[in-house]
Amino acid sequence: MAATDTLPRTTTAKPTSSASAPASPNDDPFTYYTWSTFFAALSGQASPHERAQYFRARDIANEESDVKRISSHVDYLYTYSPLIRFMREEIQKLGHDVPPSVVRCRRCEGSSAGGGFNPDHGILLCSNYMKSRGHVEDTLAHEMVHVYDHLRWKFDKLDLRHAACTEVTHFLLSRLS
Repeated sequence: MAATDTLPRTTTAKPTSSASAPASPNDDPFTYYTWSTFFAALSGQASPHERAQYFRARDIANEESDVKRISSHVDYLYTYSPLIRFMREEIQKLGHDVPPSVVRCRRCEGSSAGGGFNPDHGILLCSNYMKSRGHVEDTLAHEMVHVYDHLRWKFDKLDLRHAACTEVTHFLLSRLS
């Protein structure tokens, strides 16, 4: 594969023949992954559709490196973060463990949430929304609070009082770190 084959197609280039014409924008999300679309989105000149398509194409193009980067942050945080180590120890006191292997780093679509917790599947970190190790630490600690609440209390995710309590707990813990 040539180096130019890995670059996204540009919408500003004029095809020289009908054989080299790019596919329609609906067929190829990378049509929107250009410098001109980037600056249009950054300056607010892109339509909401163009902006969404640009970020979707960027997330797809960077998925592998984002997942690898966030996974390395998780490994580092499990070793060196006082907050993550504290939360893990508190969960272990309840007779359970949350090892790094139950933390899944994936690209997420359709949500601006940084992560989530599901008792059956573990913790999800949305790698395309994580901007720094600090952001990963805050999101991971937040999800570990949900794990703790699920294990410690008879947590009902449909009860708004339970949801409020877990969010207040996270807020207070995040201010300690």
